[in-house]
Amino acid sequence: MKGDDYILYCHPHQQKTPKDEMLCSWYHEMLEKAKNEGVVLKIGTLHDDYFKQDGVGVADDVTSDPTNIPYFEGDYVPGEVENIIKEVNVQEEARRKEIEGTHVSKRRRSGQKPMGKKRGTRSNPGELVNQGPDKVMLKLGLALINMKQNFIVAHLRSRKFSAAVDRGDDVT
Repeated sequence: MKGDDYILYCHPHQQKTPKDEMLCSWYHEMLEKAKNEGVVLKIGTLHDDYFKQDGVGVADDVTSDPTNIPYFEGDYVPGEVENIIKEVNVQEEARRKEIEGTHVSKRRRSGQKPMGKKRGTRSNPGELVNQGPDKVMLKLGLALINMKQNFIVAHLRSRKFSAAVDRGDDVT
C-alpha cells in the first residue's frame, strides 16, 4: 500500500507496491531459502516469540519487557509502545486520583489521621505484591495479534559462524 513502510522498501518508481499477502509470501520464500542455506536458524512471528498467552511458548531468555522486542527506528512497534505508555500513564493517574479521593473521604468521615503515603513496606506492600504481567506488553500483544503474520522474526546464525564460513573452516 502506498505510504506503508517495509524493511526492503527501495524499489524503482515505476514498480507497483505489492499487497500485504504477496509481500509476506515473498518474505517467507526468501527466508525459507535462507533457512535451507543455513543462514537463518528459525522463522517466526513477533507475536509468537514475545506475546504468547501466560508465557507459554515464549523463549526462556525473553522477559515480558518492551525493551526486549527487536525493532528498527521508524517501525510500527516503537510508535505503538509510546502510545500505549501514554495511555497506561493516563489510566494509572486517574486510578491513583480515584484511590486518593476515596481515602480522603473515608478519613474525613471517620475522623482518622491522614495515612502515610509510603508504599512498599511490610505494613503497606502496595503495588509491589502480586504484580501481574507488564501492562504495556499486554496491550501491545493485543494490538499485534490481528496482524501478527506481518511481523516476521528471523533468527540468524551468529557472527562467529559467519566468520568461520568466510575463513573456510569446517562448520558441520
